[in-house]
Amino acid sequence: MNPKHLKKVPDDRKAVAPYNFIELPEKVVEAELECNGKLRDNNRYYSDRHTGKIVCTLKTESPLYIRCGLTPADFADFGDKPNEELTPEQRKKKAEFFQHPSKQYPVLPGSSLRGMVRSLVEIVSFGKIERVSDASKFFFRAVSADSDDPLAERYTNAVGKLAGNVSAGYLEKRDGKWFIRPAIKNHLGKSFIRVKEEDIKVYLPSLITMEKANYLPQYLKISYEGVGESLKISENCDIYEHKGWLVTSGNMLDNSKTTEAERKRLLRRKEGRKFHYIVLQSDNSAVSIPISEDAIRDYRNALTDFQKGKPFKQNSKNTFHESMGFLKYLDNEEPRPVFYCEPQNRQSTVTLFGQSPNFRIPYSPKNDGKAASAVDFIPEEVGESKKIDLADAIFGFVRRKNENKEQGSDENKKEKQEKSRAGRIFFSDAQYKSEENGIWLTDDTITPQILATPKPTTFQHYLVQKSHEKKSLKHYASQPNQDTVIRGHKLYWHKGNVGIDRIKTKATEAEIKDKQSQYTEIKPIQSGVSFEFTIYFENLSDVELGALLWVLTLSVEDVEKVKLLGLDSKEKYRLSLGMGKPLGMGAVMIEKYELSLNERYRNEPKQRYTQLFDDNNWLSGDRPATYDEHKECIHKFEEYVTTHISEADFPQDYPDKQDYEKLKLKDVPRIKMLLAMLRWDIFPPVNRTRYMEIERDITTNDYICQPVKEDDKTVNEYKCRLILPTPFQVMDMSDNRRSSVQLW
Repeated sequence: MNPKHLKKVPDDRKAVAPYNFIELPEKVVEAELECNGKLRDNNRYYSDRHTGKIVCTLKTESPLYIRCGLTPADFADFGDKPNEELTPEQRKKKAEFFQHPSKQYPVLPGSSLRGMVRSLVEIVSFGKIERVSDASKFFFRAVSADSDDPLAERYTNAVGKLAGNVSAGYLEKRDGKWFIRPAIKNHLGKSFIRVKEEDIKVYLPSLITMEKANYLPQYLKISYEGVGESLKISENCDIYEHKGWLVTSGNMLDNSKTTEAERKRLLRRKEGRKFHYIVLQSDNSAVSIPISEDAIRDYRNALTDFQKGKPFKQNSKNTFHESMGFLKYLDNEEPRPVFYCEPQNRQSTVTLFGQSPNFRIPYSPKNDGKAASAVDFIPEEVGESKKIDLADAIFGFVRRKNENKEQGSDENKKEKQEKSRAGRIFFSDAQYKSEENGIWLTDDTITPQILATPKPTTFQHYLVQKSHEKKSLKHYASQPNQDTVIRGHKLYWHKGNVGIDRIKTKATEAEIKDKQSQYTEIKPIQSGVSFEFTIYFENLSDVELGALLWVLTLSVEDVEKVKLLGLDSKEKYRLSLGMGKPLGMGAVMIEKYELSLNERYRNEPKQRYTQLFDDNNWLSGDRPATYDEHKECIHKFEEYVTTHISEADFPQDYPDKQDYEKLKLKDVPRIKMLLAMLRWDIFPPVNRTRYMEIERDITTNDYICQPVKEDDKTVNEYKCRLILPTPFQVMDMSDNRRSSVQLW
């Protein structure tokens, strides 16, 4: 059984976020396959399958935004330019809502509608969670972590106390590969010297000190002599006996949000940055050590904006590369100083390295230097599984190369797993139909609040936690699947019909201009705008059509249809589409839908080609589906899923496993989680669905992570490693998930 997340997180350990997760299924419910283990061929229409269309009316319930594409000419002109390099006119062009060039009204692209529906079908049908990239690798640093931090001991074991296991050297590149030439060691056996900025800044006129707004990591060629209080240092390399480089790293402050006086105060604190490092000169008699190519790949795939040099892109002293980080020579082809841990455990290559002694190290469950990714924490049963689930069967699939390694003769290959299958469902674009109070939220574009990028390294949110104790938290160096797994499908909470004041940034024009790369412009449509689109389908079984109808029925106004799901029509649900979901944007409802079934399979060929009209209309073979047909398909889908899910996914209080056919899908805990997150008639309190902040203003009294120091004005809400509760706890609902001890 997969590890299960805490049912109840204590109040003083609860995190907040605009998102939450629908937990993983215990096992995947497979699609209906033929005797040969494959899907039925789709080369003709079958009498026991459904072909037809569903005409849907969609209405926006909160502001909605889907960005428009650029014309070929505009894309060639400025399509690849970052936001800060665009002219005001170009920004407005990129802010336009999606629409066709020949039409004046907004359009919802069929691809977006298809993605929205498929995601929900994957959840309700207990499908796989496989569209997760393993390219992004996870690293961490725990320099000043509290003693009860789950990463503190692991980090100290790797780099040593006060970086005692770290050496310094110089990067070399030969034949496309990177090496480290060790630096010489002083009488203390050290290849670098830690120096306090306060003690050296007066002697180094080129040094940009840490409280300055234009501070950035620097490399200064210097000469020096002495140590400690007797240290003498100069940028004139001919003055003192010893030569080397002064290396500075990040100041760990958001310079754009603080004044110089505030930065000085923060740096004076115990945890504030105070030191730089002198790297001794290269030891030309030493043998260069190769850097692991896997480690370099993982490092490059995990580069932060800081390591790419984005915060100081316009600064001529920036020495970082957007795709290589610090893995490049300095100006004039000078070898760059580097800090590293020497190979251990019979390894011949360096796997741990960085720009400063307190560099990030990979989360490595096997302690082999190889960085973990989110994919490692998806159980094989529900991850890159060879099984075909209902979403695959309906929407189609293409296997990744490593999923279909076929061997043997051509004859044997015919019996191997299918590499791909075309979908049997097609979404039209949604065309504008009507509006209640106008189309656009504003006449002009607006600048929304900066949205935080997903931070899966916040393991206390993204991984299942079985204990609320800080030291016992599981992370990406824990044992995958045994200790923890990913939380599941990520969704955002609805927040009602949010107004422009909840979307638009409160930053001044000057602040926006100063951080132009982080801001964007959008032109949303407002709530109350209706669109119409059509879903065409071919050869869907009762179960497959039922899965589609189950999702579409969630938000309709037709009480009788809603009752088919066993739901109380007083409870309202909405789907999510487009951008800005963390701000409450993108709530939509399928206001109504009309299902039509085509009976062309019943027509004799002679009749099909001899009759063209049906009274004054084209003869299409379509007829409206009956209520009983709706009911039968939804019932067949629910029954199929509830009879194939694992008993571990049953409700805690479900009486008898022999009665599983009576179980309604809405009563399965995973689906109750989904329904909780789609609720529209009630919402979680706003203070439970905001983003946490690294520098949260404590004067508002609306902050988490206690305690704070007397002179603090901000608090880092992530420092306490608070745990994100389940959707049940956020909504104050009972949690009837089953635990391992309750299995039969």
